[in-house]
Amino acid sequence: MERRRWRRTVVGIATLNVVWSLAGVLSGERFTVGPASGWVLFGGALLLLTPVFYYALYRLTGAVRAADGPWRPNPRVWAAGGVVVSLLGSVAFLNPMTHYVAGLYLVQRARKSTGAPP
Repeated sequence: MERRRWRRTVVGIATLNVVWSLAGVLSGERFTVGPASGWVLFGGALLLLTPVFYYALYRLTGAVRAADGPWRPNPRVWAAGGVVVSLLGSVAFLNPMTHYVAGLYLVQRARKSTGAPP
């Protein structure tokens, strides 16, 4: 039951990040510009959720590693690599880009595992 909770957390935060990215692209402005109160609250929430995302990813990769499946991802590599991507994305685009990390993880998991959820 706990493994599903971490999987939902990873997917939920990545979805929020995609919405944040699309809102910025569709508005044609940088992500923090626009109706100030709404964007500041939404962006602040996203930045606060980014560490939660990487903690959930760390826990999820640990659960996959502990399972009997053929794929044994290293939780530290996935979490640390994702943090680096988020830091670079935050500096370059004002967006932590967690959706790219989540997408890469989910693709790798689908390709290298048996397809059964942990």
